[in-house]
Amino acid sequence: MATTPEKMMIDAPQQSGPDMEVLETIKKSKGEGKAPTKSAVDIITAEAKRVGVDPKELFAKLATMKKDPNVKTVQIGNTVFLLIQVQPNVVEVHSFTAESPKGLIENFKSLTMFLKKNGIKSGYTYSDQPGFKRLAEGSGMPVKVSQTVKKMGNEMKPVYMYTMEF
Repeated sequence: MATTPEKMMIDAPQQSGPDMEVLETIKKSKGEGKAPTKSAVDIITAEAKRVGVDPKELFAKLATMKKDPNVKTVQIGNTVFLLIQVQPNVVEVHSFTAESPKGLIENFKSLTMFLKKNGIKSGYTYSDQPGFKRLAEGSGMPVKVSQTVKKMGNEMKPVYMYTMEF
């Protein structure tokens, strides 16, 4: 069994699912054909440290989650998206990024095209960061913003929920 985060993420069971060639085509057509400058492990580690989470615990949780065939990770540029299919054609999205706000928006736009081409009809994410709300509203994407309460860490927090239909 793998012991490093890199191996844990790679060794997670693979299943038929999103066509990765579609992702490559989207990236090239949008001029994003350059390779990411950081690995998924480096991006997730830095994000974990930034928000005060132990990277080893996060990688252990991600490895467990990825055993579920409804959980995938996709890297676009220096953003790693965790995709959880919660219903047929609906995904919950979480992101780990080393991008600028503009780069993150562009990567989300590429992700929406990727999801749509793979038959996903809608997706959502949530954040307790007001800056993320400003990014979503200024992105030009048709994002519906609402407020709800979610468990984040060990406590219930008010969060913004972002929903998109593709």
